[in-house]
Amino acid sequence: MTDPFAAGPRALPHLVVPRRADDVRYKGRGGGQQRIRQIDDREGHARRLTDDLTDARDLALAQAADSEGPEAEGFTIRVEGWYDEPGYHLALSSLGSGGAELLTVLPAGPHQPERALVWMPFGEEKKFLRKLQQFATELTPSSGLPRNRALVANIKQIRLAILREFWQDAADFPESDEERWWEVWFAAHLGSEDPAGDARDAASALGLHTLDKALRFPDRAILQVRATPARLGDLLTTNAVIAELHGSPKTSEFLGGDPGTRATLVADLAERIETAGSDTPAVCLLDTGIMDKHRLLRDSVDAALTALPRTTCADIYGHGTQMAGLSLFDDLGAALAGSDKVTLRHRLESVKILHLDGASQNADPPFYGVTVAQAAALAETENPNRRRAFSMPITDGDGLNDGRPTSWSASMDALAFGTDIAVSPSGVTLLGRPDPRAARLFVVSAGNVNPIGLRGDYLDECDTSRIEDPAQAWNVLTVGAFTGLTEITGDGYADHRALAPAGELSPYSRTSGGWARMWPVKPDILMEGGNVVVTPDGQRDRHDDLELLTTRNTGDVTTANATSAATAQAARLCALVFDRYPALWPETVRGLLVHTAEWTPPMRRQITPKGLKKADRIRLLRRYGWGVPDEARVLASADDRVTMIVQDEFRPFEHGRSGISMRSLRMHRLPWPREQLHGLLGAEVELRVTLSYFVEPNPSNRGWSNYRYPSHQLRFDLKRPTETVEDFQHRVGNEANQEETDRSPRAPQQSQDKRWLIGPLNRKRGSLMSDVWVDAAAELAGSGWLAVVPVGGWWKDNKRSDRIDLPVRYSLIVTLRSKVAADIYTPIANEIGITTERAIET
Repeated sequence: MTDPFAAGPRALPHLVVPRRADDVRYKGRGGGQQRIRQIDDREGHARRLTDDLTDARDLALAQAADSEGPEAEGFTIRVEGWYDEPGYHLALSSLGSGGAELLTVLPAGPHQPERALVWMPFGEEKKFLRKLQQFATELTPSSGLPRNRALVANIKQIRLAILREFWQDAADFPESDEERWWEVWFAAHLGSEDPAGDARDAASALGLHTLDKALRFPDRAILQVRATPARLGDLLTTNAVIAELHGSPKTSEFLGGDPGTRATLVADLAERIETAGSDTPAVCLLDTGIMDKHRLLRDSVDAALTALPRTTCADIYGHGTQMAGLSLFDDLGAALAGSDKVTLRHRLESVKILHLDGASQNADPPFYGVTVAQAAALAETENPNRRRAFSMPITDGDGLNDGRPTSWSASMDALAFGTDIAVSPSGVTLLGRPDPRAARLFVVSAGNVNPIGLRGDYLDECDTSRIEDPAQAWNVLTVGAFTGLTEITGDGYADHRALAPAGELSPYSRTSGGWARMWPVKPDILMEGGNVVVTPDGQRDRHDDLELLTTRNTGDVTTANATSAATAQAARLCALVFDRYPALWPETVRGLLVHTAEWTPPMRRQITPKGLKKADRIRLLRRYGWGVPDEARVLASADDRVTMIVQDEFRPFEHGRSGISMRSLRMHRLPWPREQLHGLLGAEVELRVTLSYFVEPNPSNRGWSNYRYPSHQLRFDLKRPTETVEDFQHRVGNEANQEETDRSPRAPQQSQDKRWLIGPLNRKRGSLMSDVWVDAAAELAGSGWLAVVPVGGWWKDNKRSDRIDLPVRYSLIVTLRSKVAADIYTPIANEIGITTERAIET
């Protein structure tokens, strides 16, 4: 609640740099070489696969004839690779051609080959059978090799798919005969105008219960269906084409705590609050509701709404009101104990998305992708022009998230990207042409570990507890927790200690250490989440001194902890940035919090030692993110620490002879203080670069190579001191071409440079990347060019001509910091054309 610009005359605003980018021609290439298995008996191999496919078709026809649902128009086969000879990957793009539709790809595991599920319309299998025959009997004139060799040689077996093979979750497939809720993903682009309605009709014909709400993406329609596994499997015999199968999400939060102060302190503070104006930004809480009559909140709450039927906005559970206090005030302790006026710069909104009081085991399961979209629509309808940060500390509690997109996380990505929301009685559609100007900022908790009752190294517990759905979403700001709270007071606690040392990860915080390397590094940042006390005999418990003071739904105060509390504090920082810099985009605000985060000394000792392998740094990043943002750094630069912000957009795609191709990359000339850098000679300076952008999601598990989740991707790189600008352009263009050629997530694309802390090979995950370059000042003086380079995604792969003219937005945030006393702010401001005096007034 302090004003960083009031801290001293040289607390200076960040510099928003006018666009200084040039388009540079670039064409990405596709393709790449596939390793193909040698087949000596081509005729025998083709005959076995022919028998497999015809047997699968005949069985599917027989099952369809006996089905009670709408007549099936095709069947789904399982295509299996060679387990005994790994490395021979299935030709996925060929499997999804000739009328067939690739539905999902199941990667090879310790005891499983690579598998693909492919839907074939009845009759179209003849095209595939013809390809098998050509492999057996024909050679290509140009190479003399068998026709369709890449497709056929790497297939070991084909058979009719069964239900369990559509299962995508990390948990085991539910084998019991009990009814349960399933999240069923249907193929949505096979000619039907209403795929969700068709799937609901098919389920109804089989006597299966479905929820009225549905989610719709470009390639998927998602319904929740209640059935036993056997009854759900009957859908495979109908015209409803199942593509993926997931479990229905649960929710977990660990709440509670005793009141920390009495009503007299609350009343005193209420008299000292100066609320923000009605046109200021807001934190929009997506939670259990809010007690909007609380004395500390009531004058700051603009909207108290509910997205749930048959509920009010009242906060029966209490969690939403706890988060409201932290979102508005941060930790209330200092404000309650003080006597000064408290000036607020933002306001609150609340939309209830979770109602737990009296919940029944047989109640409809939550469908959070739909609920969050409805909640966003409610808030935006109430106040369409407001700048807001959506704060959502609600996560799925199964702890088995492996980083892959879900309906919930993909909905968050679509909403953040600016996809329009069409709400109807049957659900929510998220497939309209997105508008980047309608981008949204979501702040999401990483999910909690419950450390009470556990023993052993708590960091090991956190490292093996995976971040929960939907915090894997690419476009959101994912918040974990650290702690600086270690002091315990009160009688009877002399022999007790805090579990986590000051500055370490909070015992409540989850990590993404168990995810595959292709998925984004999460959490993005950490905020205070509290600690736990350890008794002399090793028991763990909560203590008020180790938690944050906040508002309670009874009208007084209480304590809060874990990643929920951390998320509320991060959302507050986002609202303050919107207030201070009203022209910044949501992409920029997310990037700025990550960019200005720093590791605490205990974290830094692990992450930054010389000689540490970059792969080990990534492992630690998946625990700590980029550290802890500081309010003063988030909101202000200084003489020797200058943050420059570029918001830019371009159109990287164009129509080529073979479809959509990449057109250009962007070259940014930085307003470099060369004279001052040369004057610092060998003194070290630190350059930090963060690139933040949003992607349009395309959720489906169909393989990274050919059916990518993001609409597009961007990379950044810095001109090396000894490179010419032309050499730099040539290098980054070649590296982008190489990445387009070999799309494997493990393939090297960019050359390493030891001056980068993370390095180009490791920082390219997700839609937010940051890195630090440390060098001598005089060396860095020759590096004043940054390139932003596009690589393809599903817009390009799927030849989406309706996206070719859609601008791609990005935020480039650069901080130059001198490690010796020096004024580098003034020359940079002058280079941009902003005097220091004007900057202070901004």
